[in-house]
Amino acid sequence: MASVGVRRGAIPDLRVGDLIPIDKYQNYKVLVYNRTRDKYVGYCTPECRKYITQYLEWRTRIGERITDASPLIIKKVDPEDLIQIRNPKRISYSLIDYLIRDLLQKTGIREKQITLEGQQVKKSNRTKLMECHALRKFYETTSRLAGMDSLLIDRCMGHKTGLKDSYTKLNDNQILEGNDKMAGYIAAIDDLTINEENRLKRKVEILEVKKEKIDQLTSTLETVKAMLGI
Repeated sequence: MASVGVRRGAIPDLRVGDLIPIDKYQNYKVLVYNRTRDKYVGYCTPECRKYITQYLEWRTRIGERITDASPLIIKKVDPEDLIQIRNPKRISYSLIDYLIRDLLQKTGIREKQITLEGQQVKKSNRTKLMECHALRKFYETTSRLAGMDSLLIDRCMGHKTGLKDSYTKLNDNQILEGNDKMAGYIAAIDDLTINEENRLKRKVEILEVKKEKIDQLTSTLETVKAMLGI
């Protein structure tokens, strides 16, 4: 949700085949609501792709036969129960809510509400801290602060933009890379990366690419100088 900016409601319907790898950037193109009229395209970070890959590899190791039609995220299964493994159930909306709420409480972001047996939590006790939708807001705010163009943010989040949807046709490279007048999704990747270790690793990779280009230019310059006898 933080990496792609998808709504909670889009997650249960995602299938493995809805993720298309983009090796140039080590991320995924995500086909959101792919089997509905509301379908649109989003993108995830390399960090997100790494964890999805590890998750699918684990499911394969315990015996699941994963195909493009397999649900991307499933309910917890017993690794010793072959029936559960061979017939996984997609994650539900309520389970997503529970997992996020549990994480918020364990990390201390949201205080756990304790009620007496049989007592229901009053609506007035609800906090102002949003759960799942806050991650979608994080995506939009972070992308804007990183300089990503508003039109491209709307496209990646599935926002309806009226006539712009019909008249402005953009391909993957244009949305990812942008141009000299507007920044694309790539500009926001570092800020959308959650784990500091992954962020630092990405910076090292970028520096290595820049160093390689500098080395190539230096080598070319030396060759030209040798040809000119300088």
